[in-house]
Amino acid sequence: MSARQVPSGPTQLPHWWFCWPWGFFTVRYATPFIPFLYASLALICVRIATAQHPSENGSIQHALRKWLSWILCLALLIGGSVSFLFRGNYIYERALTPHAAQASEFTQCDSSSAVVADGEFTYIDSYYYYHDCDNYHFLKQDDASSGGGYAPLHGSMAQVRDLDDLSSKTIYYLTRSSNDKKPKTTEYRNTDHYSAGEYRVKVFERR
Repeated sequence: MSARQVPSGPTQLPHWWFCWPWGFFTVRYATPFIPFLYASLALICVRIATAQHPSENGSIQHALRKWLSWILCLALLIGGSVSFLFRGNYIYERALTPHAAQASEFTQCDSSSAVVADGEFTYIDSYYYYHDCDNYHFLKQDDASSGGGYAPLHGSMAQVRDLDDLSSKTIYYLTRSSNDKKPKTTEYRNTDHYSAGEYRVKVFERR
């Protein structure tokens, strides 16, 4: 059995003032409100820049207030962009950069080769790279939850309760280091494995 590993690269980067501890515009619960925040900032800046008391006509105070409002707005936008540049697709809650794309390079998904995720989270996290493959599944003995973020997977045809239920010649089993358990199977044998960051790809061949 061989093993190949993709270097995960540094995930712990310096906490600059514009990305510590969560970073701008990245926490998923804040993203629905960010467009409105941008619009509000623009309106505030326009209001500050255009509002002028008759006594301030041509005064340094008015000019200073106008330019500071625009500088503040630009600083927020540039800070968020630089944070994204350095962090990339970074999950702050888990302190890691996902490696689903790198892990997919070790797999093959077609009529004779199945890709099976170790659960709902891994299935959703990697779905983008297998969305056009009908042989992409997730392994779970019990029914997927009918509520919460996994509700769309409740009753899904993508769910398998046992690897032996599949008829594929080869199975690429996707798992993460936090859930690195070998699935039970009598029809397949583990022949290879690969690593990509937090992901593990275990290759099973039919006996």
